[in-house]
Amino acid sequence: RHSMVDGAPAGFSRAEIHTAWNLAEKTIKQAEQVSAEVVVPAIQELRYAGRRFVEADAHEQKGEDEEAKRLLSDAYFFCCRAQHDAIDAATAKISLDLGTCVNGVTPADKVAVFPEYNELLDALISIEERVAQSRENREDRQHIYVTLAKTDFERIIELHKKFRRCEPELSKLARKASRAWLGKLAWMIGAAMLGFFLYPLRTLVFG
Repeated sequence: RHSMVDGAPAGFSRAEIHTAWNLAEKTIKQAEQVSAEVVVPAIQELRYAGRRFVEADAHEQKGEDEEAKRLLSDAYFFCCRAQHDAIDAATAKISLDLGTCVNGVTPADKVAVFPEYNELLDALISIEERVAQSRENREDRQHIYVTLAKTDFERIIELHKKFRRCEPELSKLARKASRAWLGKLAWMIGAAMLGFFLYPLRTLVFG
C-alpha cells in the first residue's frame, strides 16, 4: 500500500499515473456531457499534472531521482484533483437540474413521468454524503472518489440521461403547478382586498 499525502501516493509507477490521468479524462468528459460546458477547474488540474510529469522526466535525465519522484507524486495528485473536480461539477449540475425541474411537482407525478426519480435522488444523496466523508477523512479521499467514479457516478450519469428525456414533461407539470399556486395566491389576495373595502361599507350600513 502506498503512503498517502493528501490523497496522493508516493513511490508509484508511471503506469499508475497514466491510469489516474485516463480516469480523470473520462470523468471530465462525462461531467462536460452533463453540464454542456468545459469543467475549467478539472482541466486546469490536468494541465498542472502534465507539466509536473514533463518536469519529472527532465530531472530524471539529470539523475535527480528524488526531485523526479516528488514531481511525479504531484502529477498523480493533480490527476486525482481533476477527477474530484469533475465529479463535484457533474453532481452539482444534476442536483440543480433535478431541483429546478421538479419544483412543485407531486411525488406521484415525478415517479409517473420518471420512474427512476427516487433512485436518482438517492444516488445524489449518497454521493454528497461520501464526498463530505472524503473531506473529513483525507487519508482515504482518493479511494472514495475512485469507488464513486466506478459505481455511483457511472449510475448517476446513466440516470441523468434518462431524466433529460423526461425533463420536458416534468417541466410542463412544474409550470402547471406554479400557475395553480399563483392563481390561488391571486384569489387569496383578491379576497383579502375585497374584505378590506367591504369592511367600511358594512360599518356604515350596520353601524
